[in-house]
Amino acid sequence: MSVKAGHFGTRLQPVQMVAAMVPTWYAIDNPASQDEMVTICAIAFAESDGYCKAVSQVASDGTQGFGVCQIESSHTEFGTFDDANSNHWQNPIINMQMARSVFVKAGGKFDPWSTYGNGRYRMYQIQCQAALTSFLAAHPTDDRFSLLGEPVSVTLGQVPEVELQRNTIDTILHYLNIGTYSNTNVNKALSGPVSATEGFFTGLAKFLVKLTNVKNWTSIGYILGGLVVMFVAISRIGKLGHKAAGAGKLAAKAAIV
Repeated sequence: MSVKAGHFGTRLQPVQMVAAMVPTWYAIDNPASQDEMVTICAIAFAESDGYCKAVSQVASDGTQGFGVCQIESSHTEFGTFDDANSNHWQNPIINMQMARSVFVKAGGKFDPWSTYGNGRYRMYQIQCQAALTSFLAAHPTDDRFSLLGEPVSVTLGQVPEVELQRNTIDTILHYLNIGTYSNTNVNKALSGPVSATEGFFTGLAKFLVKLTNVKNWTSIGYILGGLVVMFVAISRIGKLGHKAAGAGKLAAKAAIV
C-alpha cells in the first residue's frame, strides 16, 4: 500500500539538517569530508525541501521516497516504510543514517539521488556550507564523539520527529552499523533502559574515540615520560644511598681499628 505523497511534518532549518547529519556523517565511523557533508545536506533540501515526513509520488516501479533524504522503499534492508513510521524513517537522524548507507553502497557516490545528477542540489550548497561552518564553530572540539550529546540534542530539541527518548549518544550508537541497519535495531535503540552491557560498550566507544585524539596521546606521552624520569631518579637515589651506606660502614671500621 502506498503512502500519501506530500510535504508533511517539521521543516528543518539548515543548521538542524546539519545536526541531523553530524552523527553518522561526521561524529564517528570514518567521517565524511566537509564537501560530502555539504552535498548530502544540499541533496536533502533538494529532495524533500527539508520536511521530515516528506513522501514522493509512487514511481513507475511502485517505489516511493521517504524522509528528508527521500530514501526509496526499495531499500528493504531498512525495514518497512509506512504511515506508522515502523522503521523511524521520519526521524531525520535515522534518515541521514540510511542515506550514509546508500552512499557507502554506491561506492562513496551520490549517484542514487536524481537531484545530484541533474544538479538541482547546487541551489542549496551555500546555505548548507554556512550552516555546517556555523555549527562546527559553535561547538569547537577535537573530540568529534562529544558532538553526539548536547550539540545535537539541543539543536534538534524542538523537532518532535527526532524521538530522542534516551540518552542521545546511546541512541545514536545503536544505529551506526552501516550496512546492517534493521528495524529491530531501531526499536531497541529508541525504547527501554540501557543495560550494563550497553553502558560498557558506550564507555568503550568513547575511550576508543578519545584514543584517536592526538592531544590525548601527547598528554599520555608526557605522563609516561614523567614516570620514566621519576623511576630513573629514584633508582639513582637508591644507588647513591647504597653507596653512602657502604662508605659509612668503611668509615666505622676504620674508626674501630
